[in-house]
Amino acid sequence: MKFPRVLALVLLGHFFGAAEGTEWVFEGNGRFSRDRILQALSRFDATPASANDITAADDAAFFLREFYRSQGFPDAVVTYDYSASRVVFSIAEGDRLWIRKLTFEGGTSLPGDRRERIFTAAVRQATRMPFGRLRYVASAVEQAAESLRQAFVNEGFLEASVSLFDQPAADFQSLDLTVVIEEGIPHRIGRVRLAGPAFEESEALAQTLATFEGQPFRPSDPSLCRSRALDFLREHGFFYAAVSVESLPGREPGVRDFVVTPTPGRRMHIGDVRTSGRRRTAERSLLRRFGIRRGALYNASALDAAERRLWFSGAFSSVDVAFRDAPGDALDVDLRVEEGDRKSFATTLGYSQWYLGFANATYTDRNLLGTLNRLKLTGFVSQKSYGGEAEVAAPWFLGSELTGSAEAFAFRKELPAFEATEFGARIGIRQKLNERFRTGWGLVYEWKSVANTVVASDTEPDTPRDYRLGRLTFHQALDRRNDPLIPMSGYDLRYEVGVAAPPLLGDLTFLKAAAQATWYLPLQKISPGRPFVPFLTFHHGVGALFPFGNTTAIPVPERFFLGGPDSVRSFAFDGMAPRDRKGNPLGGEAFFQANVELQWPVGRGFFLAVFTDVGNLAPRLEDMEFCETRIAPGVGLRFFTPLGALRVDYACNLVRRDGDPLGAWQLGLGVTF
Repeated sequence: MKFPRVLALVLLGHFFGAAEGTEWVFEGNGRFSRDRILQALSRFDATPASANDITAADDAAFFLREFYRSQGFPDAVVTYDYSASRVVFSIAEGDRLWIRKLTFEGGTSLPGDRRERIFTAAVRQATRMPFGRLRYVASAVEQAAESLRQAFVNEGFLEASVSLFDQPAADFQSLDLTVVIEEGIPHRIGRVRLAGPAFEESEALAQTLATFEGQPFRPSDPSLCRSRALDFLREHGFFYAAVSVESLPGREPGVRDFVVTPTPGRRMHIGDVRTSGRRRTAERSLLRRFGIRRGALYNASALDAAERRLWFSGAFSSVDVAFRDAPGDALDVDLRVEEGDRKSFATTLGYSQWYLGFANATYTDRNLLGTLNRLKLTGFVSQKSYGGEAEVAAPWFLGSELTGSAEAFAFRKELPAFEATEFGARIGIRQKLNERFRTGWGLVYEWKSVANTVVASDTEPDTPRDYRLGRLTFHQALDRRNDPLIPMSGYDLRYEVGVAAPPLLGDLTFLKAAAQATWYLPLQKISPGRPFVPFLTFHHGVGALFPFGNTTAIPVPERFFLGGPDSVRSFAFDGMAPRDRKGNPLGGEAFFQANVELQWPVGRGFFLAVFTDVGNLAPRLEDMEFCETRIAPGVGLRFFTPLGALRVDYACNLVRRDGDPLGAWQLGLGVTF
């Protein structure tokens, strides 16, 4: 198109508003619909409404070609014919290319499977295809090559290079890609020594930095070494500390020695702690939760932890800590907070196999009466049960990492084995030992009254229907899963031991012990480009009740039950034997279960599951027999959402006893184990 014509069209579009009525027409787009193309172009702010001149149409053609190339069409060509009211885009798509075979040459310092995982994960992330065949996109494979090169740099191969060579296949729709890696010589860290005047913590600092010795050398290591030294000094009171790190050639090729020169400065202590910005929060409560007292040695890590405690209280939208010089070797602390919306109300509607339709309502006050304690009120109603509970929790209980809590509850329960009204209270303390994982311990005292009990079976005359229970329980958990909502690696171990006795204000005397262990074994490496991978789950659970004293049999509401979406899935909820002659479940005083499950990704967020459940529930521990063990293989489908997994399973009983069903369908929300 000649320049005068272009200028004329631009002027016409400007004066007569032709852009508002411009129609975009796409020809030759066999792979993608018009709506899909417009959606792709909208990411670049290229739409018919924005095409007010020929320049916008030219940009749209460029972005459309880039879109096709990002979808694996490297030879795509887009041309256009422009008029004031109509733009016709002619698309020659060409063939979509896939990577048929991926070969690596060189780079043996990294295992072959790791090289492949790094490269393919980068390609999938760039092409947004976590599953299926690898799409060939030039920019994506170049990014993957750079990711692989960076992996070698992180192993100390600073001169590493990665080259790509492709060979088209005979079908012209795929190619073989060869990745050639030149490592160069490895670089590592030699000696790390301190320079400058010695001070009290010099030896401890040298031991801390000695962990760098022998490690692969990376360009960022001098800065990392400096940060490690600064952190050490600031944890020992040196607020004004400075550190310099010099990297020098070592005695051997590729070896770098570090010379660390610390300047500690004065050792500082905490002076006055002043607060500002609070409206409802009592100053005493704020300072107690902050936990930093006048006269304490300055410790950067302790101050960071104190700031996080205030953040995690949920009562503040902003927390800021600043320091000012004070007379002597003191630092005054200015603690400024901005209070957020401390109250919230949430409701949930849902459906489950046993409870049918249900609704939850939760009210939370994260700063009760300005004390930074938490009040939580919960109500529950379904077609089977209803009830509510109120809990007050005091984090940073007794000025420590402990959380104290007091709770009152009342429920009317209807379960397959019984109906009962329960009301009571719990008080306890617990400690979370890790902020990332749900790891910690707890000690809970519970008192409850069980009344108006209706047992489904008429063969339990020796157990009390109405009773009071006073119980003290200790529990621990060690959670090392990679994600609590969608775990695919790690493990989760937990147990509890409790005792019920008349001195605890109850009518029953028995011991309860239960434990469970779950392992998640990924079959491929999890990465940002491959968040969903095949994995195996192994779960094992055991439990036993031991009556003693005046209690000879445990009441039905306190027994163990198996069956349902989270245990042995070939039985209905709580439906596993022992049962009476009418098929009503009786529960048991001892159980064990084992589950193994393979989940395999089959689409975006969808997993196919194959599993086997094994379980045994006995009236008493001494009555447990191997021949009563149920084995239930099955299949299922999972859909992972940000709120957890939606599950559909079917399991059948491999060996059936009298009254056992052929199998059962199960619906569930969240992880199975």
